[in-house]
Amino acid sequence: MERDRESIGVTVTNQAILADLGARGWFPELQDIARFCMSYAVRARVPEGVTAATETRWAAGNFDKTGEMRIMLAALYPDCKTPIRLMEHLVNEGLRLVEGKLASGGDLAALFEPVPDEDSRAVLLYEKFEIVKAIGGGGMAETFCVRSLIDRSLFFLKRVWTGSLDERALRREQQIYVRLQQVEDPALLRVVGWERDAASVALVMEYADGGSLTEHVQASGGSLTVAAAKKVASQVINSVAALHAANVVHRDIKPDNVVLAGSLWKLADFGIAKNLARPVTHHTFLHHHTPGYAPPEQVEGSQASEATDVYAFGKLLAYMLTGQTDPDKIMSPACRSLVRDCTQADPRSRISVDEIRRAISRLVA
Repeated sequence: MERDRESIGVTVTNQAILADLGARGWFPELQDIARFCMSYAVRARVPEGVTAATETRWAAGNFDKTGEMRIMLAALYPDCKTPIRLMEHLVNEGLRLVEGKLASGGDLAALFEPVPDEDSRAVLLYEKFEIVKAIGGGGMAETFCVRSLIDRSLFFLKRVWTGSLDERALRREQQIYVRLQQVEDPALLRVVGWERDAASVALVMEYADGGSLTEHVQASGGSLTVAAAKKVASQVINSVAALHAANVVHRDIKPDNVVLAGSLWKLADFGIAKNLARPVTHHTFLHHHTPGYAPPEQVEGSQASEATDVYAFGKLLAYMLTGQTDPDKIMSPACRSLVRDCTQADPRSRISVDEIRRAISRLVA
């Protein structure tokens, strides 16, 4: 019986491919590239095999610290007796496949084209969802509107690739979404769950079919009436209140992150949200912010608080009324006063979410 290896090696030819992919900056480490290429090979249904003439790059225990890869390969290649050799083979074959795809004129996005189902030709994801349309994405993340094959409901699906920086970000984001799943407030987008396969992991959420607030304001001529802004603001502040009740601060409230789901405006994209219930062990995303909406303390790198979202909400209201974030451009004295109360430089001087709710209720259209 052939002995299994104790390390993962790469051929001389593939060493050059590995270096080239590393220079592109898509992954933090060469080992992450190798893991991704292995997953890409699995996705391409590369058969079991052995790659000869490799030079050792990583100890198997470091390459697969949790053992998850070996478990996955055991399920996908049940007859394999040497999982480390198989892992090495898939890494090398994946490097070759990725290099070939890029060399033939494809770009990064071309690597991730969904595979059509052979029978229906519909593009399927995780054997549960049919892609209705691609929404967009950044880096190695892709977002789709998908339809469930079970009940034909529409959902939002965000997919990232194993080993990428986006996977690490999404896993951190998962902590927030798990917390939101426990809240079940109609003011928040519903978290449906998570999916994964050999090459990717995905978040599935309620689909906001009405578009973003940015699109809504632009379609309305660049600004909203006080009556229209009041309706949106009252729903958004309910979403903020539900978040804060769950000890979560959004930290990136802006028009692109406010979406219409059915008849309700809700907050979306919790990529840099903060769970206030967690002990602070390190500063995460402290300097991530959207200019024009982030308060001074967030720009400077201070810890987030509920006042962070209050400030951004004030700027959001200004945008709805004027198409800009400057309170001085607001014609309504009551609205201008509300925005100024939200956007005080000192977070301790800003009004509370409950006070915002009361102020909105008093606005006269």
